[in-house]
Amino acid sequence: ASEVLPVLAERGALAKIRMGGLTPQTIPGIESVAHFLTACIGQRVAFKATAGLHHAIRAVRPLTDKPDSPRGAMHGFLNLFLAALLADFGADQQAIIRTLAEEDASAFRLDDELIRWHDHAFIADQVERVRSEFAMSFGSCSFADPIDDMKEMEWI
Repeated sequence: ASEVLPVLAERGALAKIRMGGLTPQTIPGIESVAHFLTACIGQRVAFKATAGLHHAIRAVRPLTDKPDSPRGAMHGFLNLFLAALLADFGADQQAIIRTLAEEDASAFRLDDELIRWHDHAFIADQVERVRSEFAMSFGSCSFADPIDDMKEMEWI
């Protein structure tokens, strides 16, 4: 990443991180994701995240729909975007890692004005800016899972 990011920055291109896979070994570790976020911020390179972000909050889950599917710790899209906010606003690496590792949905609070995680809070304008300029998008193999998670948590 350290060699590629300056080239992406020079060309105004996005970085991409693959967040999941069909086996636990294909899911990047929390420290790797945190490093990716801080490296992208350091070069002012926006990113998109693909694969594996089926759920809002990090949790150990089956990695496929098959009955004998391997299980693994799947990253949450809310964890990722909140970690991107923290990275963009200068949080240290440990705060970013703790955010990516959070498995307690009640640690995240959303309302019309703020998103909160423990003692960190961001207003809607900050979230919108980071989403439009840094954490551009995420991909999920499921359309329904992310929506179902947010409905279950009463966020939509």
